[in-house]
Amino acid sequence: MSRARWSANCWHRGLGGVYFCLVSAIAEKVIAAFESLSAEEQKTVANEILRRLPLLNSGAQTEDEIGLAENKRAAVVESQLSAMAADPEIQRELSRIDSEFRVTEADGLGRSE
Repeated sequence: MSRARWSANCWHRGLGGVYFCLVSAIAEKVIAAFESLSAEEQKTVANEILRRLPLLNSGAQTEDEIGLAENKRAAVVESQLSAMAADPEIQRELSRIDSEFRVTEADGLGRSE
């Protein structure tokens, strides 16, 4: 059985026969435009895309909808963190970790004199 591999925007199988192309013509234009940006601009665009990715499943389209989805997501994370903070098992583990690091805190590391 031959292995599939990714190359030049298409999946290939076997001796290089095209199996499935994943990138549309529009996506290829977006990629070309992205590649023409400076490194700093590419980082900015990539960060914005990463910020929006979790929101795709929310159906958010406009900036207002994206803002609402982000607020909802933040509220869920806050709720999850609160539940973790109240969990006795997590409190015990944090206490154990704190005890282990207390020794290194006492040895003077990190103190500026």
